[in-house]
Amino acid sequence: MLTAVGLRKKFGFTRAVDGISLEIPRGEVLCIIGPNGAGKTTLLLLLGGVILPSAGHVTVFGLHRWKQNFEIRKRSTFLTAEPIFGMSPTPYEFLRYYAQIYELPKATFLERVKRLAEEMDMIPHLKKPWTKLSLGMKKKTGLIATFLPDAELRFLDEPFAGGIDPKGMDGLYAWMQNAKARGETVVFSTQVLEQAENGADRILLLENGVVTAMGTPTDLIERAGIDHTATRPLYKAFLALTAGEEQ
Repeated sequence: MLTAVGLRKKFGFTRAVDGISLEIPRGEVLCIIGPNGAGKTTLLLLLGGVILPSAGHVTVFGLHRWKQNFEIRKRSTFLTAEPIFGMSPTPYEFLRYYAQIYELPKATFLERVKRLAEEMDMIPHLKKPWTKLSLGMKKKTGLIATFLPDAELRFLDEPFAGGIDPKGMDGLYAWMQNAKARGETVVFSTQVLEQAENGADRILLLENGVVTAMGTPTDLIERAGIDHTATRPLYKAFLALTAGEEQ
């Protein structure tokens, strides 16, 4: 589904992403974790074709990430950590416009937006102005947009952050698992390690722009030497693998 080779991104003298190579197969849920400033968002922006690399290349669906970016974007979605809604006056108008970009038939749009909004408790809020919505409601709108069109690949930057409530988190977890069951690939970042442990097939641990560990949640826990029966084992493994206190 996606291959990255020697991916680098520099901002001035800072190497936000430093020589990352990876392969993501079809039907996998991959989670990117790491300390603040590790390069998680930069890596997602590179894989999603939002920014250009300083070196290296990415192929998606066998296509060149930047030379054939439009073709790739028609088959994928991207949720930024802070969704951008443009000039749309309400969530409904934003979602309607988003569906038009992906050429979603009107009947399909109406059915999906109703179902997804119900699952996020957003039906009463779809036609309210943005000023009447909470931070969590705005994030839920972004999540609905990300799962609204047909897509083979979905990128989500910090989807469990931004004030969404527990029901919204459960809904998002279900959406990602349903996407996987359909053969789609989901790549997301999070600081909520319980969601990474429960929702991801593999976890990529990033630190200072470099992949320091990659594998299943069990792989990372075992690599860190943490007892599986311990409380919050992945959290303790994260601390151990990022030079934290737990060993």
